[in-house]
Order: sequence, then structure tokens, then C-alpha cells
Amino acid sequence: MSASDDQSIYIWDRKGSLVDRLKGHRSSVLSLGINSQGSQLVSASDDNTIRLWQLESQEIPRLSGHHGIVWDVCWRPDGAQLVSAGADQTLRLWDAQAGEPHTIQGHNSSIYSVDWSPDAQRIASASADHTVKLWSATGQLLTTFQGHHNAVWSVKFSPDGGYLASAGSDRNIRLWYADGTPIAQLSGHEGTVWAVAFSPDGRYLVSGSEDGTLRQWDLAGLNRTPSIEQTGDILSGHTGSVWAVAVSPDGKTIASAGSDNTVRLWQDGELMHILRGHHDWVRSVSFGLGGNIIASASDDGTIRCWQITGQPLHTFSNHHRGIIWQASFDRTGQQLASAGADGQVRLWNLQLDDLMRQGCEWMADYLAYGDLSEADRLVCEDYRQ
Repeated sequence: MSASDDQSIYIWDRKGSLVDRLKGHRSSVLSLGINSQGSQLVSASDDNTIRLWQLESQEIPRLSGHHGIVWDVCWRPDGAQLVSAGADQTLRLWDAQAGEPHTIQGHNSSIYSVDWSPDAQRIASASADHTVKLWSATGQLLTTFQGHHNAVWSVKFSPDGGYLASAGSDRNIRLWYADGTPIAQLSGHEGTVWAVAFSPDGRYLVSGSEDGTLRQWDLAGLNRTPSIEQTGDILSGHTGSVWAVAVSPDGKTIASAGSDNTVRLWQDGELMHILRGHHDWVRSVSFGLGGNIIASASDDGTIRCWQITGQPLHTFSNHHRGIIWQASFDRTGQQLASAGADGQVRLWNLQLDDLMRQGCEWMADYLAYGDLSEADRLVCEDYRQ
């Protein structure tokens, strides 16, 4: 491998023949490194970015079983299993290592969203059949939640597992106790609510809607006053539907993704960064590696990884065919699962810690003395020796 001032990385075979040319940096490539498995490359450039590259010889595990679109995929909290949701009206439980899936049936239409409880004992699913269902970890139906008047697009457990939030095409967000008892309805969006996400401390909920806005809902008084009367704080900036929302592990940053082909990062209600690079609608966004990395999935058939400062790290392409509906990190932030319109679930072992540490070592002088904001200067704080 060689790095060049022409902004490219060249890969050669042992006979000196050019195998591949990697393009993406916008200035000279200063340094290269490869992980011990030979599967990933990290590069540092004079354009102030670090990029990760998946070498084509690396096989990406593929989990096949759904018949049609896979709308969502979620890791069990310990990373040992995944659950996926499909247009074939089934949930499928997968061993993260290998094996045939266990199929869960019970919905009467496409299942759009799935979430695992924090204690890994229950699974929640949301469907076009207007219901939310609660299952045991082995797939036994426990409860059906009824109350939505149209398709339910998103469901999430609260961080303590005590209640759930669901949202859908009826433009409402509903909060439920785990036994199916309704707690509250949050109204205010003027279009389908595609996604919801809790803050890590459970004090607020974020929603993203067809109306082009995010709303931040204060849940601090939920246990004392179950009836919540509010319309949520509005975050405006997207120029199309907001398809996905996520909250960083420290609760300080909200990420959103939309049909304007962008990912946006928000802090304290203010837009901080716009991440551009996708060429079509962005359907999902997920935080990994303690909140330092963001993954986004798009209709353009790619998954992109970004630094929290908005700098691009890597683009994964040519593995799914068509729209990628979900790309979700596990709790360690080292593994990523993706779900696509091609009916496949794919697993990615990113080993980001080692690669980020290498990249940060190479960029140490620039981070110390370059013309950077304080936030950008601290991006490698957790990776210094």
C-alpha cells in the first residue's frame, strides 16, 4: 500500500501490479495503517480527516431468512443475539455468531420496528397492523398494545425498561407501561412520526416526523403526573421528512437523519453540524464507540461512518442491494448490524478502538497546534495514551 499527494491510496500485489485505488480524501494522504486481520485500513490526511476502509477481500457475514424487506434490526444488550423485523410479518432471532434464526409470528402486517429491553428479557415490536406487541426473549407473546389508529413505525423501551414509547402514522406518540396500560399521548407533529428515541437518563424523548421537524419532550414529571400536556420543543432545520433520531450515550447530542440526504447533529436545541455525503434519503442513524462515532444508512445503498465532529470516516458500499433501512451499533460500539430492502441482515466487526487510536496518534501534532475549534481538538481525548 502507498499514500500519495494526489489524494489517493494505492494497493499493489506482490508482483507490483496495481490492485485498487482508494479515493475520498481531499488533500495529501499522510499515513496508513492496517488492522491485524488485514481487513481494514485507516488513513490520515492533510484534509484534517481520518478515514476507515473495508478491504474488499473481507467477507461480510450475511444473515438470510426474511422474505422481503428487513425494516429494522436490534442487538440484544449483551451483543449475543439480534432480532430483525420484516415485511414478511415476522421477527427473527439470530445468534450473532452463526446458526438458523428462530422465527416469531403474530403480527398481521409488516413489522417496522423492534427493540430489546435493557434487561434482555423482553422484545417489543411495532407494525402496520396498528399494534405494538411485547414478547418474551424466546418469542412468546406477552401483551398486545392497542391504541394507535394507523401503522406504528417506531417503538422503544425506556432506559429503565419500565415503559415504552411508540409512534406512527396517526401523528401521535403513545407512552405505555410494560403491561400494556396507556400512560400518556404526546401530540403536536403534523405528519407521520417515523421515529422516537429516549435520552439515556429517560428524562426526555426525541421524535422525528414527516413534517420535517424533531420534537424534544420533557418526561421528567412522568412518574408523578402521568397525563402530559405539552407539544414538545421543536427543532427545525431539515428540508424533508425526519426519518430517524438517536441520542448520544452522554445525552448531550441528538442526531437526526432525513429525506434531505443529510444527518444533523444538535446540542441544547441548536444545530451544530450538517453531515453531507449521502446521495439519497437517509433512513437511520446510530451512535457507537461511546458516542464518538455515528453510522448512517441510506437509500443510496451505503452506510457511512462519521466522527462526532462531522468529519467522514468511511463509506461501506456494494454489500446490500438497494435501500438500507437500518444500521445499528451494539452496546460496545464495535459491531454494526444493517438491514436492507434486499431481505438481508449483515454484520460488521469494525474494531474502531484500535483504528481510532492509530489515527489519533498520527494526527497528534495537528490536533495540538492546528487551527481547530475546541470541540474538534478534543475528538481524540479518549484515545490518548
